[in-house]
This record gives sequence, C-alpha cells and structure tokens, in this order.
Amino acid sequence: MIIKKIHIKNHQQFKDLELDLTYPAGHEKAGEPLDKVCFIGQSGTGKTTLLEEIWLFSKRHKGDLSESRYTNPIDSENLEISAHENYFFERVNSAYFHLQNTSKYYNEEASYLYDNTQLFSLSLENNGWENIQEAVEKHQQEVAKYSFAITKAFRNQNHQLAEEYSKKLELWEKENETPLSDLAENYLNPILKDFALEVKTELESIKDVNQINLINKNLEVIPQQFWSTGIKNIIARTIPLYTHNFENSIICIDEPETSLYPDIQRKIIDIYSRLAPNNQFFYATHSPIIASSFEPWEIVELKFDEEGYVYRDQYWEGENHVDNYKYDPRYLRWDSILQNIFDLENDGSDERKELLQKFANLDNKLKERKRKGDKLSKEDPEVQSLMKMGKQLGWDTKQGNA
Repeated sequence: MIIKKIHIKNHQQFKDLELDLTYPAGHEKAGEPLDKVCFIGQSGTGKTTLLEEIWLFSKRHKGDLSESRYTNPIDSENLEISAHENYFFERVNSAYFHLQNTSKYYNEEASYLYDNTQLFSLSLENNGWENIQEAVEKHQQEVAKYSFAITKAFRNQNHQLAEEYSKKLELWEKENETPLSDLAENYLNPILKDFALEVKTELESIKDVNQINLINKNLEVIPQQFWSTGIKNIIARTIPLYTHNFENSIICIDEPETSLYPDIQRKIIDIYSRLAPNNQFFYATHSPIIASSFEPWEIVELKFDEEGYVYRDQYWEGENHVDNYKYDPRYLRWDSILQNIFDLENDGSDERKELLQKFANLDNKLKERKRKGDKLSKEDPEVQSLMKMGKQLGWDTKQGNA
C-alpha cells in the first residue's frame, strides 16, 4: 500500500496537522500503511481538501496544476506526504477519474512513481465501458463467423456440415463465455440484486453491444433514463475499478453514500474493496452507516480547536494500541455512532423531546389511575393516546393490556 503519513504545517484551517495513517501497535500489520482511511468531521474541517491534496501531490511535483477548480492548493513547503513504496495515482469522485503522468520525484524519505496518462469522465457514456464493449464485439464477431458458416451450409443443402459447425459453435461458446457474463456474475449482479435488477447478458442486436442493459425480474429492459440516481452512481464509480485491474494504487472517493439507500451504504465499502483489492482507499463521508464499515484506527475524525484550527480527535487512550481504542464503529448502533463518533449531542429533534415529555406525563397519569383502582383497557381514550405516541416514537408499547 501507499501513504503512511500526511503533515500539513500551515495552510488556512490547518496548522501543524500530522496524520499517522498506519496500523497501530498490536495489529498484525502494525506500522504498515492502512488499507483504507475514512475522513469524517464537520463541514469545513478539510475532508475533501485532504482528498484533493493527495491527488494534487502528484501533479505538483510534475509541474502541472492547470485545473482551475483547484485555486488554492497547499504549497509544497507546507505539505509533506510520506509514501511506503512506488505507486501510481487514481482519483475517483462523482465527476472525474485520473491516472497521473509518468514522472519521478525523490525526496529524503521516499520515492514516488506516477504512471499512465489518461483522463476519464465518469459519465455513463465514458467510464470504462468501451473496454468491455470491445471485448463483447470481438466475441460477437467470432459467433457471427460460425453463424455465417452454418447458414451457408444450409443454403448449399449440406446439412451434415451445418451440424458440424453448430457443434463447433456450441463448444466454442462453452469455452468462451460472453464478457457480459463475467461482468454480470462477478461484478454487477451481486450489487443490482438489491435493486431487483440484473444485467442482460443475451445480445439480441448490435445496439445491445453499445451499452449496459439492465432487466427486471420480468426480463423487461429498463432504459437508462429510468435508472435511479443511486444505480447510475454505483455503476459510474465502480466500472473503472472493474475494467482497469488496478494494483498498488490510491483511490479517493468523496461521499460514497451519495444517493444510496442505507442498506446499499452498508455494502458499498466492501464492494469497492472487493473490486480493487491490493489498493489504498481514501474516503470522506458524513454517513454513520459508511463509518460503520471501518475499524477504529481507519477513522480520521477532524475537529476545530478553540483557535479554529483543525486537529485529529484521538480515539485511543495512552499508547496507540489496538486494545486502547474507546470505540469500534463496527459494533455500534447507528445512533451510537452519531453520538460517539460524529459527536451528535442530542438523540433526536426538539419535536421528539416534546413528545417524550408528553408520553412520560400521560404514562405517569395512567399509572396513578391504575394505583387508585381504575381498570385500564385498550379502548380507554388515554390508553389509545399513549399507544399512538409510543408508535410515533418507534416503540411497541404494551400499556393497557393489564
């Protein structure tokens, strides 16, 4: 893996911020760079800035800072990124995907290698699908050769030859499945099953080669204009990982939860890791569900100190050892993650607090009535009111059954 430390000396909200991105003592990989890192924190603490700086680090050292949207990068005197070994860079977000120019930069601590100059738009029209399309076209061309030979034999009344070609085609297709089958079985279908969709692998026309076709359980093709934003987002972000077979690379993903339902958020980090193993991932998120996919030492929570500078909130007590971490987001409920990891002080809205108070008052009133000998039943208006409030609060109240 790649980056093991980031040190920002003085830049805007950062002042002498040093991030150790290695496994802690007691871990089997102690001292090695983390496989994945998750930046969390309030808006403005610099999560996306860190993702951009990881990417810009390569461009800075090859003298290319031409992209206008990066108007205020951290100058090299104030930024130090320590690498573990040679690598090349990728960046993945909702818009672009980068592989950096071949270039070498050496400093006192490490050497860096950037390779393969390309720029991909992560739209559905240009996101790596052309690689799959080329393989599918070659496959179909081979099928067409056999089909033409079979048709020609039948026209010449040579049924024996036609039968021979048919058997050869059948054998060839068994030994050479369509690239769409691998894409469906080993990549998209395990993801799309949560949307009740799957990839159409049978090609009926040349148009089927030019795009990904999804079908529902009734085998009906769902046109791309009717795909949900979540489906488009997942496919756009994951196809490059499937098609390019990255190794020893850095992949930065900002807000992986975007447009994804909670059950998909629970799985998306594992999906990325499975599609591109042996790489280092950097994420920035506001989602407690995404955070629950990380070990505690993989979480980097950024906070503001009293002077307005960003610091890393320390999750361990004493030595940075696996046994000394206070929280493990993998074992916490979502509300516990919000309170303990994301520092949400309240467990609900003001309206919830008001309803809780009403519930408590009415519950005490009913207990007092019961103490005085009243027989409570579900038909009692006050019991019905209490049960309704309990349902609104997400509880299964048993009041009134006595």
